Amino acid sequence: MTHPKRVLSHREQRAYDAVEEGSLDAVTDFAQHLVEEGLLGAGCDEISINLTVGQMVERYIQTRDGTAELKAWAVAVTDDDDMSRAA
Repeated sequence: MTHPKRVLSHREQRAYDAVEEGSLDAVTDFAQHLVEEGLLGAGCDEISINLTVGQMVERYIQTRDGTAELKAWAVAVTDDDDMSRAA
């Protein structure tokens, strides 16, 4: 996981902000990451049938762990993009 004090690059910050701002594609990608990590639903005291994936993501990124995970994901996503462009 990325160190919490690390300053994000411009591209990393855009990925981070897209999730915070509720961009459908970004939230979906981050939610898929959370599923893969077993973290979707973390930060939710109660999960009801009416709770959406977007709401679970929103609640999670309001926690310290969620903020750190979002930052790490933003770094990883931009690193993956850089790797695929280099190939």
